[in-house]
Amino acid sequence: MLGSNFYEEADRMSAPQWLLVEVLDDGHPFVVAVGETPRKRVALGSFIRSDDRSSALSAVREVRATNRAVTSSSRGRSVVAEPIADDVSGLVHGVWLRVGYGSPDTSRRPSAWAFTWDLATGRGRRSAIASEDQSWSSLGVQQTYSFAEGLDKLDLGSDTVGVLADVVAGVPGRVLQVRGVERRPDGDDRALQIVARFGRPGGSGAPCRGIVRGVSVDLGSATDVSESSSTGASVAEAVARSLRRPGEYRAVLDPETMVLLHWDGDAPELVQWQRTGLDADGAFVHPDDVEVVRSAARAVDEGPRDEVSSVRLRARDGLYKEVPATVHNVSLADAVDAILLVFHDRVAEQAR
Repeated sequence: MLGSNFYEEADRMSAPQWLLVEVLDDGHPFVVAVGETPRKRVALGSFIRSDDRSSALSAVREVRATNRAVTSSSRGRSVVAEPIADDVSGLVHGVWLRVGYGSPDTSRRPSAWAFTWDLATGRGRRSAIASEDQSWSSLGVQQTYSFAEGLDKLDLGSDTVGVLADVVAGVPGRVLQVRGVERRPDGDDRALQIVARFGRPGGSGAPCRGIVRGVSVDLGSATDVSESSSTGASVAEAVARSLRRPGEYRAVLDPETMVLLHWDGDAPELVQWQRTGLDADGAFVHPDDVEVVRSAARAVDEGPRDEVSSVRLRARDGLYKEVPATVHNVSLADAVDAILLVFHDRVAEQAR
């Protein structure tokens, strides 16, 4: 684990680097990156040199409380702390922190942004990018998305199953720290580090699923990152591909909310699953069929058979189309299952 010696040595040898501090846990800031270099979460108080510890912690606490940048100086050393916040709620998810001599240079700081996932609805939103020369609109990136839509553009490699398991389990306080590659519309795919914390539902009348808040940092072009996670395939993945029939689609659903989490393979073109089509009170599975799917999944547990049900899925014209579907349970982790809904492209034929 890196401690004060690392930061003190770096301070002497070169201009101080920006530290990315996540503040998702009340009162406990953690360093998760030094510039573009990701770090395992380490408490800020243990990471930074003792002479600067009090002023750094105080600055981070103030930024978190006010969502405003803080600058102070003592004996020629400056402390600069700037928020990375949800631009709707105003909650601060992360803080860029620089401690040392000289004036801060924000051009040496990578892009970062806050994001929020609503596990009950499957909708997510990334806040404005914390960058002086970039915006999401200039990059062609949508700020709001469905969970499946976001994951479809994000290659997490071998961490995908673990992330899905954590989403289905939805344990408050659980922290994720993963690296992945985000596919961008302009072809400039980016390597990211993602840190997220699962929160509790908002109030007694709220659904069981809570809110996930997090912060992402751009580590640079994905071409500089090892491609082993995307090119290598496990035996299980190879077997799954061999069993998939032509024109068959496989949707992974949260068994509690029926939110679409992930496509195992390609997504069908004529089925509506992106956020833009689901915002208008349109769930992926018809609300009256939710219990049908759950019952089918429970029936699978009772015997070695696949349960076939008639399920209505939302098409791009806004109407629901009835299709025969096979329901399976898929184990994501110990005691954590998701529903696998398998259907053929006849849903596309009916949607025409």
